[in-house]
Amino acid sequence: MKYEKRNQYADIDSLMRDRLAYLEPAINCIKGAEKAIELIKKAVSENQHIHIVGDYDVDGICGTTIAYKGLTAYAKKVGSESTITPRLPKRQTEGYGLSPKIVEEIPEHSLLLTVDNGIVAFDAVKLAKKKKMTVIVTDHHLRADSGELPKADVLIDPNAVARQCVFTGYCGAGIALKLMLELDKDNTELNNELYVLAAIATVADVVPLKNENFVIAQFLKQADINKGLKALMELFEIVDVDEKDCGYKICPALNASGRLFDAGAEDSMKLLMSETDETASQIAEKLFVINEQRKLMTEEAVYEAEEIIERLNMQNDNPLCVLGDFHEGIIGIIAGRLAEKYRVPCFVFTPTENYTDNGDVIIKGSGRSYGDNNLKEILDNCKELLGKYGGHKAAAGVSMPYSNLDEFRKMSSQFAVKTEDVDVIYYDIEIAPDKLKECVEKQLSSLAICAPYGENNPEPVYLVRNVQLLPKDGKLYKLMGNHQQHIKLYGKNIDFVAFDLAEKFLELNQPIKIDLVGKLGKNYFNGVAYYQIEVIDFMPAEKKENVSGLREKLMSRAVERS
Repeated sequence: MKYEKRNQYADIDSLMRDRLAYLEPAINCIKGAEKAIELIKKAVSENQHIHIVGDYDVDGICGTTIAYKGLTAYAKKVGSESTITPRLPKRQTEGYGLSPKIVEEIPEHSLLLTVDNGIVAFDAVKLAKKKKMTVIVTDHHLRADSGELPKADVLIDPNAVARQCVFTGYCGAGIALKLMLELDKDNTELNNELYVLAAIATVADVVPLKNENFVIAQFLKQADINKGLKALMELFEIVDVDEKDCGYKICPALNASGRLFDAGAEDSMKLLMSETDETASQIAEKLFVINEQRKLMTEEAVYEAEEIIERLNMQNDNPLCVLGDFHEGIIGIIAGRLAEKYRVPCFVFTPTENYTDNGDVIIKGSGRSYGDNNLKEILDNCKELLGKYGGHKAAAGVSMPYSNLDEFRKMSSQFAVKTEDVDVIYYDIEIAPDKLKECVEKQLSSLAICAPYGENNPEPVYLVRNVQLLPKDGKLYKLMGNHQQHIKLYGKNIDFVAFDLAEKFLELNQPIKIDLVGKLGKNYFNGVAYYQIEVIDFMPAEKKENVSGLREKLMSRAVERS
């Protein structure tokens, strides 16, 4: 492992100044929105049924809530009696997005609005038009490989419709936000809440945090104006929401129910639509418990997958293709963990209850990429073996007959790229170990200039050499996690938290002086903020020649006695 500097900046302030210029905060117009607003206002004025169809992930849930809140407020404002119905598909039994089955439920002559889906829903849109519906598709995904677009009344998708917007990086909730702001610009209080929901989705969907997305993401700071999010914040003991709280606590909690239960995403939508603190608290507690169950299931499943890899001697496979009896809702998380550990793209499969005409069981898989591998291209090259599949470079979903799995392993390996043997971790700024706590306190305020961080706006990484680890309460470290896979190390007035690095520290014989790369952070305990370094990687510090090792020996003995 090597640590290399990736820029010329000597201090964090100069890095932040240039980064802010790169982010280009802006507000954009989307062509086609005017026609959509015209159709919505007509439907509301005529008291038509309005049906919003979203998706079961955080982006779809937040986007559906944005559209529902925006349309409901507007209908009330103009005295309309329109019935506005939000609908999320069921993950296991209905699958992604708008389907003919959902369209069958909707009365004729309704207005149908999709959020975060619809750009490839050809059959469903065709059926909706046959039922004389007005159809507005809002999405952010790519058009079909054939280039075909659904025959909707209005299509709003900057990634599918050419020259619709100068910025194409919105998530589905971001597009819904733009539409609702166009519908009623004057409802400032509601619009701030809609911005908050779009901010949550923007982080969750890992879209570029630049241009207008950077503006949207700033509203994370106001997350508690939504009663449901406020209730989750209280359970997680979050004081001020940042991108880490959002990505590692709030979004997983919003996703968990939809992962584990067929119609579970409905609970998360109801949370975000809660009108009373009591209702919000009840739903938030339910989601919190489900998320804890999901975390336990995931950890056990990852260990089971690792055992399968070891037992079948698949450690050198590229890509990894693991079949196990896993819950369908967590196979994407498992694939991501395995891809990071084994440094290759990974597909995790699980059997379904469906069969081919020949009686072969259908297996369903989720893939996560690593390095320069493009999962969509790998699947395109193997499509003769596959049933349904889709995705992009970083993530994909796929199904196939079980009997095709071995051939898929062989064929996909011809198109996977081998990762270089020598890993490099790039850092931005180096900090002297004796100035560590002082720098953390000072630089956290500088980092706030370009926060929140995420895709295309990475959080700065720091290098600290020759960090002296010190025992705390007689112990040099503390193991954490259900499988003791995480570790906390102690320095002078500051802690170092290293996720999934406990095994490495122990295998290196518990070095008491290390070089590390990591990110700056705070940890809150009982309402008090404690500074810490979130370690990305570490290695034993190089020992200098002609320097006595007496201090190191004494430290080691102190630890041994404890």
